[in-house]
Amino acid sequence: MFRTEYNYSHMIYTGKQAYAKASRMFGLINRSIKHKDRDILLSLYKSLVRLHLEYCIPAWSPHYVKNKKLIERIQHRFTRMFPDLRSLPYICEDCNT
Repeated sequence: MFRTEYNYSHMIYTGKQAYAKASRMFGLINRSIKHKDRDILLSLYKSLVRLHLEYCIPAWSPHYVKNKKLIERIQHRFTRMFPDLRSLPYICEDCNT
């Protein structure tokens, strides 16, 4: 009845996959929204982009530096959408290695 040799590898959600999906959703938001109001963008980011970054990977404390860099890259792209934040330097203190 039960298969003991079941392979769970298709259920693993890697950092690259999370980055790819989050990046696609970010692109969708960026292309679709003409009037980039801060409140609208924040709610879209939290509901569509951050969801993929937090699913099945510990976004609050990623184990690998490469996953930290991918998460920070998406967040940096998002902050560049705001003209007042665009000129500020974006530094990932944990990703310097």
